[in-house]
Amino acid sequence: MKFGNIGVVAGSIFGTMAKEYLRGISQAAKEKNLKVLVFASLESFEIEEDYEKGELALLESVNYGVLDGIIFIPNSFTLRSFGDKVYEILQKRCTVPIVIMDDVLTYQPDVIADHEKAFAALTSHMIEAHNCTDIVLIAGPEGEVLSEQRISGFRNSLAEHGLSCAEDTIIYGDYWLNAPTSYAEKLVSGEIRKPQAVLCANDIMAITLARALAKKSWEVPQDLAIAGYDGTDYAFNSHPRITSCLPAYAEAGHEAVQTLIAKINGIKNEPQRINAGKLIIGESCGCLHCNLGENAERNHELYYDSLFDEFYDNRNMLMRVATAQSLSEFMRKLYRNMIPSVMIHKLCLRKNWLNEAISSPLQENEILMEMQPDGSYIEFPASSLLPPDYPILNENRLIFFTSLHFGMDFYGYSVAQSGEGKITFESVYRRFCHEVNVALEEIRMRNRLKTSVYKMHLASIRDPLSGSIDWGALLNFMMWLSENSQLSTERFAIMLVFVKSRDSNSNIQLKVKKSIQNSISKELSYIRINDSTYCIFGMTENDKILTMIEDSISQEQQNENCSLGFYHEYFKSGISREEFLSNMNRLRQMFEPKTISEELAPVHSRYVKMLKFIRKEIYEHPQAEYSKESFAESMYVSTMYFQKLYKQMFGIPFTRDLIEARIAMAKELLSETNLPVAEVAEACGYKNLPYFIRQFSHETGDTPNHFRKHKRSENTD
Repeated sequence: MKFGNIGVVAGSIFGTMAKEYLRGISQAAKEKNLKVLVFASLESFEIEEDYEKGELALLESVNYGVLDGIIFIPNSFTLRSFGDKVYEILQKRCTVPIVIMDDVLTYQPDVIADHEKAFAALTSHMIEAHNCTDIVLIAGPEGEVLSEQRISGFRNSLAEHGLSCAEDTIIYGDYWLNAPTSYAEKLVSGEIRKPQAVLCANDIMAITLARALAKKSWEVPQDLAIAGYDGTDYAFNSHPRITSCLPAYAEAGHEAVQTLIAKINGIKNEPQRINAGKLIIGESCGCLHCNLGENAERNHELYYDSLFDEFYDNRNMLMRVATAQSLSEFMRKLYRNMIPSVMIHKLCLRKNWLNEAISSPLQENEILMEMQPDGSYIEFPASSLLPPDYPILNENRLIFFTSLHFGMDFYGYSVAQSGEGKITFESVYRRFCHEVNVALEEIRMRNRLKTSVYKMHLASIRDPLSGSIDWGALLNFMMWLSENSQLSTERFAIMLVFVKSRDSNSNIQLKVKKSIQNSISKELSYIRINDSTYCIFGMTENDKILTMIEDSISQEQQNENCSLGFYHEYFKSGISREEFLSNMNRLRQMFEPKTISEELAPVHSRYVKMLKFIRKEIYEHPQAEYSKESFAESMYVSTMYFQKLYKQMFGIPFTRDLIEARIAMAKELLSETNLPVAEVAEACGYKNLPYFIRQFSHETGDTPNHFRKHKRSENTD
């Protein structure tokens, strides 16, 4: 049978035990030409319920159908209860064979790294190399399976060498600090006898015992020889270096792959028990200058790990990436601050993670975004697990998946490979993953805040009294949208919809408005500029979206008594403010046409000539004092009726038209003269300079001084 992918479900991937398991799995994967997808958890000694749900969401999202089988490592989970929940998910969702490794406490494992012979070898070293005949064992809890395996190995070694095991030779402990600390106090005080050597059931107890004795001025190994068990980096880094024994975790990992292949092929094997172990000689037992070559290599590895850890701390990545204002900026900062041990790293995000809090697992037909360093992305189906053309860049063939989440909100997952020569990552990678999750939540919160600001901008576009469009506010809103783009692939899209109809009632307008509402997507906004013009705008990645909207509106209105005109453009994300405003001002001429044909907006002939004269006056002499009341009086109509006639004739309210006339003259004077801004304001009919500056900025999106400077630079060019 040809195999492709196998999965490994583990808790912490940073400890010695997990690394050794993965080392053996990696070796077998190379032999069989397999890819190994490692689904790792970031759980710790304590875990909140919400956080737990976010971690479990990844395993509930995995499409197990793309895997040939699963290796489950219960011992790698810090919390037994969390590991049990992981196994429940596997039983419920996984349809492929599962091999359980090395846990005789809860499950019935298929592969076991037995500790009996390994601990016997450690005991024999103390007897044969150091002539110890009086040895005490600080074991694990009484009756606990793994503790009893170590005790059995200890007893067997003593018996092989003709030594008895007295009643006070075995002291039950807790695999933690209490038992060795208490033993050291009793030993120093003389309450108990002093043996030649003390073996501890794990390295943590051995290190704790050595430190407790050192505080009382005892020297190890001169006053007491000590050895631990597990072969951890903690023991190797301690002073003195703790002699230990590494159980056959790597061999168990290798055997787990073989057992899984047999299960896939329908072959049922008896549980495999791996009895080997590897002594790691330090100074705590009395040995000097042993395993120099091997120790030097491990020293170098641990030194560089600590160096990279310090380098990462100094980079202060969380502060860098958490201040990103957009997802594109976050991606650029993230890959500038990547930790050295990561060879390849991909963020695979749900498409709607930014706008919605989603605690549910991935759906079967869901699409993910493989984020690129420049903020763009490639879409791929979540069911495939790996992004398209994902490479295997190192020899260990291990690809690590971790959940992207904040509490129970599940954003997607992270995919990574370690650097050459490394089986897995240092513990700094755990911090890196947590900081990425925090930064993503910061971006999501900023996006929610932007939604509130978006609504405020939208509300400010139309004057609440006159109902007219505040051009400056509209320009600022559009500019704000462009500047706050989340993705580098987004562009600013704008579309004008012109409506012509002989229907005097509002039915056509209501129908067009409904068509626009039905056609636009949620990332776009629309606003009615005047009786005959709508504007649709917003940020989008779809360069065909406006054409699709045009087709949809035209289709819905094809049988109505109206004609439609369309105009649309796209502007790239990140365009300069000056260029953006220049484009918008150019399009503004289409937004609000200065005349409307009498055929579309009939006005009684006796008013036409007078209205045209009034408009000519305010555009030629905008500095004069005008009032709608005086004009209404001159035409022998009411003020309200005058306003209605004016808008019916020219498609724009009188007050609005007067403002535009004054701003048009101001722009001309600023562009073509050296008059101070105060004199320009007065020449355009403004007696209050701050009011002029405020209104000019609202109308043009620019201050008078900046507008003049920009125009002069254009003329110079």
